[in-house]
Amino acid sequence: MRTIYRSTVFDAPVATVWSIIRDFNDWPRWLPIIGSSEIEDGLPSNAVGCVRTLRLPPEGLARERLLALDDHTHTITYAVEETTSVAMRDYVATIRLHAVTDGDRTFAEWSGSFDAAPEDEPEIAQMVGTRVYESGLAGIRERLRALAAG
Repeated sequence: MRTIYRSTVFDAPVATVWSIIRDFNDWPRWLPIIGSSEIEDGLPSNAVGCVRTLRLPPEGLARERLLALDDHTHTITYAVEETTSVAMRDYVATIRLHAVTDGDRTFAEWSGSFDAAPEDEPEIAQMVGTRVYESGLAGIRERLRALAAG
């Protein structure tokens, strides 16, 4: 099993950052790797157990299940049920936010783990770490800038 971890500090209150991340269906607004997202079966995007279908350009597809959503701890956990773009199994990831009291900022950490063929693990971990976690955290930062600009 391979683990991936990225973290950052946002110059925004935890409630503001959480409002961006919390909507499980709205991630295409800040995560560039996702072309579109649709929650299956008409469920709300905050319903634990809901599944979203993601279009990953140019031709990828993934289905992810929301495993946990906690407004008190500002934590969201999800799992990849299937994907056509990466040869991984048992992928589970969590984004967790913590209030930084010095300056009313937010510490964000995104971690995940998966299984894959041993020869594929380093490349998959690098891809997820950069194209998903790092670009996603950068996308959240951009959304925060846009919100602050009005």
